[in-house]
Parts: sequence; C-alpha cells; structure tokens
Amino acid sequence: MHLFYLLQILTRVCSIRYSVRMGPGISRYSDINAEPLQNKQIYEKFEDHTRPVREMKVTSEEMDRARVPRERRDYCAHLWLGYLKCKREWFPELSRCDGVLHDYKHCNVDDIKHNMMEYERTKRLMARERKAMAESMAED
Repeated sequence: MHLFYLLQILTRVCSIRYSVRMGPGISRYSDINAEPLQNKQIYEKFEDHTRPVREMKVTSEEMDRARVPRERRDYCAHLWLGYLKCKREWFPELSRCDGVLHDYKHCNVDDIKHNMMEYERTKRLMARERKAMAESMAED
C-alpha cells in the first residue's frame, strides 16, 4: 500500500512515468529503439577491433565433463572449476576454499562491469549514429 502512495508522489513531483511489475521492483519506461538489448548484430556493427579479445580459458567439453551449470558458463568458468576442485579436495573443511570462491566472485563482478561498459559504449555509438543520420536528413 505504501508503495502505491510513493509512486503517486514520484509521478507528481518528478513527472516520471513508472511501471510496477510483479514484486517490489520499480522500472522506468524507456525507448526500446535506444537500447541495444540482446541483438548481436548491433554489437558486431560497433565492435572495436583495437581492444584485446577476451577468450574463454576453458573449453565447452571441459565444462560438460565437470557438469558446469549453464548460468556459470561465462568468462569466469575456469575459476568456478577451480572452486569445484577445491570443494572435492577439502570437503569437510570448505572454509579453505573461501579464497578461490572470492576470486570467482571478483572475476564475476569484473565481467559484469565489462559487459555494462560495453553496453553503454554501444548505446552511445547508436545515439551518435542516429544523431548523424538526423543531421544528414535535415541537410537534404
């Protein structure tokens, strides 16, 4: 009930439209055309070839053999495999694997930051391209 009143106050004071979905989350309406989302063609179009390529250090066969779940098959999968190995070796004393787990979580946070920066860069380049197209259309 309090969330409803808070949303009314926010919409009146800030003049921002909000949508309430299942759960406590509040999200803004956004222009879907301004978002790269999951379209791989857009990322390939604005790909920067001067940056080093981030390559997986573990093959998919190794992940299959270790039965790594799908949500863990990312850039940091090699550290997850190290954590699983540590758990096997030190089973009753899992506190000995805290360092390995910390390294995995740190790598995961860095990967998320990297993906966010790549997303923002792509979004900026899309906006720059749209602005250039609008200016060229205005000149014609």
